[in-house]
Amino acid sequence: MSNTKRRPIGEILVSQGLASEADIAKALDLQKQGDPRPLGQIILALTEVGSVDVVRVLANQFEMDFVDLDKIDFDASAVSLVSREYAWENIILPFRYEGGFLKVAIFDPLYTDPLQKIAESTGLKVKPVLATIEALDRALQRVYRGSPMHPSPLRPPLLWERKQDLRRLIGLFLKDFSSTSGRIMKISRMALGALLDYRWQSVRELMDAMEVASKRAPNDVIRMEHLPSKVRGSQAAEEGAQG
Repeated sequence: MSNTKRRPIGEILVSQGLASEADIAKALDLQKQGDPRPLGQIILALTEVGSVDVVRVLANQFEMDFVDLDKIDFDASAVSLVSREYAWENIILPFRYEGGFLKVAIFDPLYTDPLQKIAESTGLKVKPVLATIEALDRALQRVYRGSPMHPSPLRPPLLWERKQDLRRLIGLFLKDFSSTSGRIMKISRMALGALLDYRWQSVRELMDAMEVASKRAPNDVIRMEHLPSKVRGSQAAEEGAQG
């Protein structure tokens, strides 16, 4: 890979019209607040940018090839060079031996430690190729069909499972809405509980719900009645189940 300075991924996405400067600024702010995910994954959660777009940009950044694992056939002899457990643990997949290199699909261009171990154990030159993590998951299931499948230890917990991160994000959005509206936004205990209990699929979904609630709140305090009906309904269902 070249040692020339790489353009930031956010800058490239903006230049290609895939994201706005505001989206990138919010993603960077979340990262500064302690969000442990790579910037590309934060951008995916905040915007409508597709994972393929982000990975293609990363491939361009790091001068790597991109592979669509859903559209290729795998070389069984290449696959057999790595154990099922090692492939699942590291979310990698050797899929072809070509041009003197063992091509290995990875999802993070900076996560190359497993590749060194493969090179040492096989004596082959290893060439990393970028793929989306979703395509890698599907490919691993196809290759090891019939074998026990389990969640990869590298996959972060779902947003709604990360209560501490949720609290941090809610606080961040309240601060953001306060600065843009000129009001000092707060949230009631019941509304906070509903936000923490709802099964959010993305940061964007949480942000949109809180923005709606902040606009509905006439006295600068977000209460249960200001939350979207789906969030209130989820809380009611949870309380009914407990009762």
